[in-house]
Amino acid sequence: MSVPETQEFLYGMTRDVSFGACAMSVIILYEFVTNLGTEVAVIWSRKWTWPSTIFVILRVTPLLAVAFAWPSNPASVLGRCKPTSMIADLALVFMWLCLALFGALRVHAVSNGKLYMSFLAFTLVALFPVLDLVAIVQSTHYSWGTPVFGCAQDIMLSDQIFQLSPV
Repeated sequence: MSVPETQEFLYGMTRDVSFGACAMSVIILYEFVTNLGTEVAVIWSRKWTWPSTIFVILRVTPLLAVAFAWPSNPASVLGRCKPTSMIADLALVFMWLCLALFGALRVHAVSNGKLYMSFLAFTLVALFPVLDLVAIVQSTHYSWGTPVFGCAQDIMLSDQIFQLSPV
């Protein structure tokens, strides 16, 4: 791709990512606020167990991802916003791993303790964060746009998948 084509592609991707981040934030915050009373009554008033701990982690990690996604959604020309972008990405990966563990525990309970079914459920769900980690390791931050609060629009793409060169 030439430089103008790359910039046009990146602009289109960042516009879609910005809309997706906004929609994700609104849905997660709305769901968290509407279910907070029930969560306090059902989860926080009980004795702590591993499933309840994983459930609480699953409730908190999307909030962390949203909290760190907004400062990094415009992300970094000078590298100042890359840490928040990475924290948001790693929070989502951690959330997927907790979701895989929670699902495996549910399958273990439903299947009367069959470990191979639990392992299969964990493996199938954990495949997504592993692929995300590979993409994070192989990716480069491409920047576009006007600086906002010391940052500029940013998108992280795998160099090998899109065969791009930095702009």
